[in-house]
Amino acid sequence: MACGDCEDLGKRVEELERRLAEAASNLASTNAKLEEALRGAKRQANPFAKDQKKPKDQHKKPGRRPGHADSSRKSPENVDALIDVPLEGCPKWGGQVGKQKEHEHFVLDLPDLSAIWTKFITRSGHCGDCGEWCSSQHPLLPSIAVGAAATSIGHNLKAFIAQLRAQTGASPGKIADFLKHWFKLPLSRSGILFILKRLSEQLKPCRDEIRGTLRASVSAHMDETGWRVLGESSWLWVATNQNATLFHIDKSRGHEVALEMLGADFKGVLHSDFLRTYDALPGITKSKCIAHLLKHIRDLSKVQSPATHTFPNAVKTLFKAALELRKGQANLADLGYLEKVARLEKKLDKLLVRRRRDEHNRRLRNRLIRHRLDVLRFLRDPCAEATNNLAERQIRPGVLFRKVSGGHRSLDGPEAYCILQSVYATCVQQKRRFGRFVVETLAGDAALPICSRLASKFRPE
Repeated sequence: MACGDCEDLGKRVEELERRLAEAASNLASTNAKLEEALRGAKRQANPFAKDQKKPKDQHKKPGRRPGHADSSRKSPENVDALIDVPLEGCPKWGGQVGKQKEHEHFVLDLPDLSAIWTKFITRSGHCGDCGEWCSSQHPLLPSIAVGAAATSIGHNLKAFIAQLRAQTGASPGKIADFLKHWFKLPLSRSGILFILKRLSEQLKPCRDEIRGTLRASVSAHMDETGWRVLGESSWLWVATNQNATLFHIDKSRGHEVALEMLGADFKGVLHSDFLRTYDALPGITKSKCIAHLLKHIRDLSKVQSPATHTFPNAVKTLFKAALELRKGQANLADLGYLEKVARLEKKLDKLLVRRRRDEHNRRLRNRLIRHRLDVLRFLRDPCAEATNNLAERQIRPGVLFRKVSGGHRSLDGPEAYCILQSVYATCVQQKRRFGRFVVETLAGDAALPICSRLASKFRPE
């Protein structure tokens, strides 16, 4: 073999070794990123932390933004108590102080908290006409039982317990300790559980009213997250819109649960992520969450090389342009807006024509083809939104509750939790005081449906 051939072979070997070393380095870097991503997904402490921290000069300063109106705590028009503090002498040396000036100070504080006992005297007897036994009643009297059951819990205390449970997610044991510390109330953990269970039964008609409102609405958002009931896997579902929220816990993650919550004849737009469960809902107009799609593309950038990430970058640019177009729709004429929408749709179709070799890009392309009409529906349908953020926000308190409690250890707990959370979340959306609503519901006329108190605000226009 000639010496020239040996030199060519040597150069070839060196080139192959260089390429092999470069590939090994890229593989090690990719494996490190993948391992960090998998560890981050399982990290319980601060799982949503950003990868890169902002420099100190870019941190947001505490307080409101520059240019806001001045704000301070105003002095009250009426005061409940007046305390005069004389200055009889110098606190340090005891000398007399001349030409004293008066200064006003206002302190906002809580009074000494203590529960009150109210004694009700009722009358009972048999009716002279029908012969049935009857008793006098009062709106603030929870029960007309006598004997050992003559002592009961008032409406305000029940509403307060429900507020602590629904808003803070406090356990019955912590609620009992809180009431004992501040109000000196000798309530047990089991007593708190019985109050919450009984209250959820009384609020069940209101939950049914919420379900009917969502089924008749023009738009709904749905999401689900893992749950535990008696140690077994279950799912917490949420269906919501701008006026009402419905929670439901079920062992299934199938489309039958969504149909049960929204009804098979739901005529509105259903917003969700890309879970296949929602694809199986027949005859329902769907809109997919763009935020989930953009997050998936950001995750791909951590495991893909720059060459293979060209297609996801093009998709990200297109959908960001779509979001900006929807945001500025009010500043455009109808014809000009529709023309821009048509151009974006045509550009998306052009991106989806070409087949992709990379496995991640092929999956992304197939997802966009499968949901081609749903991902850009928010540009043409006024009832559709670009994201499913509403459902994500509404289900977040449930996620925090699950992390603290681990789920439920009884079969009655899931339904009681869902009823209480549904009514509370809906009251917050309606800008109504949840505690006051519970008191009014418990003290209302038994002949009226409980849900009638919110029906006027729940029903869509």
